[in-house]
Order: sequence, then C-alpha cells, then structure tokens
Amino acid sequence: MKKIKHILVLMFVLMVFGQSLYAQNSNTNDIQIGPYLSSEIDVPTGAQATLLYKLNQILTKNGTVNETNALFILTANVTTLSKDVTPTMPPMQAYTFQVSFYLGNGIDGNVFSTYSLTAKGVGTNELKAYNN
Repeated sequence: MKKIKHILVLMFVLMVFGQSLYAQNSNTNDIQIGPYLSSEIDVPTGAQATLLYKLNQILTKNGTVNETNALFILTANVTTLSKDVTPTMPPMQAYTFQVSFYLGNGIDGNVFSTYSLTAKGVGTNELKAYNN
C-alpha cells in the first residue's frame, strides 16, 4: 500500500511539473531572427534575391527563422574588391567580394555580431558572377 502511495505521488508530481517543463522547451521561447536586406545595398536586383534566399537558408538550417516581425535580424553587405575580365573565349567577368554578415536588433540598430569573408564569382555577365 505504501509503494502504491509513493507511485501515485510521483505520478502527480510528474504531471504537474511535466507540463511546466514542456512549456520551457516550446518553440515560442526560442529566439527568432529574420533575414533582411537594405534597399541601399549595391548589388544587382537578381543577386539581391539570391542573397536574401541564402540568409533565409542559414537561419532555417539553424531553426531560428522568422520572416515577419522579427526583433533580431541577420543582414549582409557586399563590397566589390576587384572586377576583372578573363582573356578566355567567351570573355568571363571575375569578381572578388567582401561579404559581411551582421546580426543585430532590427529596431534599435544595435549590432551584436559580425562576420566577414572573401568570395569570388565568375560568370558570363555581372549577374551570373554575383550569383556564383
């Protein structure tokens, strides 16, 4: 009888505290980050769509994406470091870019983290080089 009483008390405690433990792990408490590109970015329009897609892909892979009304944003800026035309047939355009990623508050403009990398793209025209 004593053993049954302990089991019932344990079940009751698990039922009461189990609900609150589940609430702590729900997706509503996760930090949500939205991809964002400024309209002032100096990138061709087709490449802007590709860059925004890549930002969204990064966030989705990590399970933190929120495309609407996100307090925190992940954004990028692309600076062209060099532009060359290759001496091949057909001539190709080769670009070297500095891609900077910023994680910050979308309302206040506070930046929490930055990361930069150098990327190269080659294509038959400017848009293809940016997308590559």
